[in-house]
Amino acid sequence: MAGRDTSGDQALEQWLFRYGIPNPLQAWRAAPSEKAADLAFRAIATDSRMLMRLDAQTARAMASQAEQITASIGRNADGRADSLYGAVSPVVMRRIKDWRARPQKDRGIPLDNPSGPESPSAMAVRGLCIPAEFRAIWGEAFDSYPHFDRKTGETVAGTVLGIGIGISKLKSPMDEIFAAVSARFAARCYRRAYRDSVMTETQCVSIVGTVQKWAAMTGRTPLMVGYHGRVGTYAERARMLAYDALACVDLAARLPGGCANPGLAGWELAAETHSYVSIALNTSMSNMDFDNSQALAAAAARFAASIIERPELCEPVDLPGFLELATPRVVLATVRRVLPNGVPPRRSESADTAEAAPALQNA
Repeated sequence: MAGRDTSGDQALEQWLFRYGIPNPLQAWRAAPSEKAADLAFRAIATDSRMLMRLDAQTARAMASQAEQITASIGRNADGRADSLYGAVSPVVMRRIKDWRARPQKDRGIPLDNPSGPESPSAMAVRGLCIPAEFRAIWGEAFDSYPHFDRKTGETVAGTVLGIGIGISKLKSPMDEIFAAVSARFAARCYRRAYRDSVMTETQCVSIVGTVQKWAAMTGRTPLMVGYHGRVGTYAERARMLAYDALACVDLAARLPGGCANPGLAGWELAAETHSYVSIALNTSMSNMDFDNSQALAAAAARFAASIIERPELCEPVDLPGFLELATPRVVLATVRRVLPNGVPPRRSESADTAEAAPALQNA
């Protein structure tokens, strides 16, 4: 029997000697946008288990960027890759394929256990197995995240209503997915995005309160999710996230403490980030009605001003390198036409806005 072909191993060893990096994840996170794809490719090639250890959102972003490099590698007339990067490309592609095909349990979704009378909510908290019909919906939430359909959103939101802060006991990344999907579904019910209301405003406030507690416990910013997905353009995804985050600001202001609620600023940061990206990618502000454009423009203006004044305090926006964002000053100039009275302050920073009208009307 012929021996195993070790040419791939040798190529990887040569590549690692020349291009390998000691702290691949740290290097990728710190990379400027124009180098992110290269660092993603190098990170996956350097660490065979890199994608398996990351949360879903981060792994998705890294895999997508690495694929940009694999797609750009040239080939000789006989079909062979014409560079050392090309020789390692199959290794990277195989690791990405293995990550995407990993068992469902790695999603944080327990497998079936037909015994026991516990409710799905109780079983989710205890990390036990859940019925197949619930597992299928939770799997859909995982596979489509951050996009979701109404049925998935309703089921996830119902689970969060049932288990409350128990979502913090779900295995990562399902805690993050449950937090984001339930908050966005509550936001859409609140702003009447669905024909018939499936959740009361009290329930919507309860979900936002739960997600806010989860964010405080985990050190996360609520709704600070990426723009990957298959639905809409990047600008449209950012705009929908902005609409949802602005609605969550309204709901969070109804929690105990009102606008003095210490968690309100986290929702405002998410709203400002997504609003800024949506306008920086769409300076014509098309597909926005006047009421929504004012709320979105005000949030974007605050974020743009913070980048100009204190850039070190702003979280970097995770976008593919091929997208071009307008500069903060261009965004400020863009929003002036819909903000004739200037930029209002954050509701969490001004006692005068405690009883202000909701920031977002029906979208």
